Amino acid sequence: MALLSSAPSTCRNLQVEIIPTQRDARGRVLPGTSLNPAGKAKGTLSETGRIRVALAGALPEILAAVVQRAKEGDLQAARIILDRVLPPLRAEAAPVTLVDLDGDAPLTERATLVFKAATAGEISVESASTLITALSGLSRLREADELTARVARLEARYGA
Repeated sequence: MALLSSAPSTCRNLQVEIIPTQRDARGRVLPGTSLNPAGKAKGTLSETGRIRVALAGALPEILAAVVQRAKEGDLQAARIILDRVLPPLRAEAAPVTLVDLDGDAPLTERATLVFKAATAGEISVESASTLITALSGLSRLREADELTARVARLEARYGA
C-alpha cells in the first residue's frame, strides 16, 4: 500500500483526501503552492494580535495612567517606563593600541602578543577575544587572496 496517493483513503471511518502539491524537478514546493490549503486564511490574527488591536484604542489612556503612577512614586510603573524608553547600558571596551603588532609578523605571533597583553592585564579579556577573532578573519582573507593568486597563475600558465 502506498503511503501517499491522490485517491481518498479511510482511516477509522475518517475520510481523508490527500491533495497533491505542485513541485519542481528537484522535489521542492513551487512558489505560491500551499502545503496546507485548508489552513488559516491570510490576514487572520493570532490571539496576541487580537489583544493588540483591542488595546490600541485604549493605549493613550493606559500610558497616561502608567506615567501618572510613576510620578506618584510607583516604582514598578517607573521601571516599566524606563525599561521601554532607556536601553540598558552596555559595557564599552576602551580603545586598544598594541605597538608590537607588526603588520608583517605571522598571525600566530600577533595572536600570542594579544594573549600576553591580556594575561598581563594590559587589555581586557573581551578586547583580546575581539582582536583574536579579527586576526582569524584576517587569516581567512589572506587564504582567499593567496588561493585567488594561485588560480590566476595556473590559468596564465595553462591558458584556461
